[in-house]
Amino acid sequence: GNHGNDKSVDGLVGYGRSNASNKNAELASRGGISGNRIAATRVHIPGEAVHRTGPVYHGAGGRGGDIINSHHNTTKEGNIGVGPPRGDNDSIERWEGSRRPGSSDSASGRLPDGKTTMRVREVKLTEGLSFEYANDLRDACIRDGSMLQTFLDKIGFQGSLKGDDSKYDSSISYEVIVVRSPAAIDYSLVFESTRQLNKNQIFQLCRVFAKHKATGFLEWLGGTSKGWRFDSNTESSKSWKRRFVVQLNSLQGVFTLFARDGQKYFFVEEKKRMVWRKHAELTEIVSDIRVWIEILKSSDLTHRLLRNSGSGPDSPVHWAHHHPATGYPLTVVTESTMLELVEGVIKLFQQEFNNSASGPLGTRWRNHGRRRLSDWNEEAAKVCPGWTEDRLEHLLNKFPASPCNFGSRYA
Repeated sequence: GNHGNDKSVDGLVGYGRSNASNKNAELASRGGISGNRIAATRVHIPGEAVHRTGPVYHGAGGRGGDIINSHHNTTKEGNIGVGPPRGDNDSIERWEGSRRPGSSDSASGRLPDGKTTMRVREVKLTEGLSFEYANDLRDACIRDGSMLQTFLDKIGFQGSLKGDDSKYDSSISYEVIVVRSPAAIDYSLVFESTRQLNKNQIFQLCRVFAKHKATGFLEWLGGTSKGWRFDSNTESSKSWKRRFVVQLNSLQGVFTLFARDGQKYFFVEEKKRMVWRKHAELTEIVSDIRVWIEILKSSDLTHRLLRNSGSGPDSPVHWAHHHPATGYPLTVVTESTMLELVEGVIKLFQQEFNNSASGPLGTRWRNHGRRRLSDWNEEAAKVCPGWTEDRLEHLLNKFPASPCNFGSRYA
């Protein structure tokens, strides 16, 4: 369910940096540039969209969501000014209350007027959303059974949704808000918490929300659907499934020629069985591929292909081992995830089988005397006309680190 313009198998969106503001005088007058100045963009938060009013200034972002790296000081009026960066902190930090504590009273969390202060940190999860979709995502985040809470548990953030102290200490809480962009034409989703997330937690959380355009993401996030299904939103769903059956079966022909016995066979009740066999159904093919990948030495690529639906609805292979009505978080099998699988399998072939002095893998396959010619019959050519012997030879001959980039017309 991979995302944006990044066509690599990890499917992560790399967000660009925020535009730098040169209105330092205006920023300073609004309360808050002290010490080293930082480039920032003004973001107005309308009252109807969030729980507070006033401008927010966000620092420059990075990959995996616009990670915010600045220090905020909140006033009664809700104006949040930008202060100097805070070293290793990868999120906004601000204080709820009439001012940031600065006296001995504040050490105990009390302001002179008796109000309690609370440190709040913010991470922008995703941006460029319509107002309606941003609020749909927020509603999915805060509903009972949301995958957000499950995922926060998984990455070690032991906090509860603000106002719900049924599971954890209520002093560690979070909420999700919607903010408007500087141009007031789109919206962002922001995670606020009273405990600092570490860099890895921020990366993991933003990597999940980078999938917000993936088919089924809203259902997955809200926890409203379980199990798996094929994407039925496209008129060509049957045709793309047939195309991937043709592609993956032809790749199985490469596997039978070059896989070592330790990868190729396993035993069931003392009967020898091939790990990856040729099938007529996509589900059975993908199930066999999963077994083969699990046999291989662990790597970044195998981890990505074996990811389950705990971090999004775009699992490439895990779904095929289970009944569609399983109780696992939702997976939607799409043309995009199958394209990722085909590309991933070719890269694994390059890594596992491209170890001969007799020539590159594609040429060796094309010239092999036992190559299965039936994979390239007239029916296969009708189903997937862009998938030819010349094309596969070319892809198999590519350097392992380079992307396949064979595009949708070959899918």
